[in-house]
Amino acid sequence: MTALRAALEGAADGVVSTDEQGRVTSWNKKFLNIWGLPEELVSLRDIQKIRGSIVQQLKDSGQFLARIAAIEASKEKSFDLLELIDGRLVERYSEVISAGGKAAGRVWSFRIVAERQHSDLVARRLAAIVDSSEDAIIGKDLNSIITSCRTHLWLLG
Repeated sequence: MTALRAALEGAADGVVSTDEQGRVTSWNKKFLNIWGLPEELVSLRDIQKIRGSIVQQLKDSGQFLARIAAIEASKEKSFDLLELIDGRLVERYSEVISAGGKAAGRVWSFRIVAERQHSDLVARRLAAIVDSSEDAIIGKDLNSIITSCRTHLWLLG
């Protein structure tokens, strides 16, 4: 496995990239899992067929297709929130890929919102545990530098 492939598979988001002609150049398994796509479909590298499968899962397929056209006509980054028929929400980001100062395609990333919300909930729960603890708690970074300190001082009379 190449370093690029390992990085792509290690990404937290589902990722797919396309060249200037709209041909799929790479993807990761997370992308397949988010959209329930078979590897065989994506291996065809036909973005229109892939979008056809994705469109069937969206509440507003017309808005999705219109927005895709606007994004592809632009050289700007984009962010959208997609609502699926099953109630899930998916964040979609895209950015132009440049090579030698020229646009060479676009990379698209997808994240199920519920996963991020779950991570936020876990962080809030951990913060609540720390806040309610009667023990001293010291946070350090990987270099053993103290980044936070929480203590409760109890005075005995």
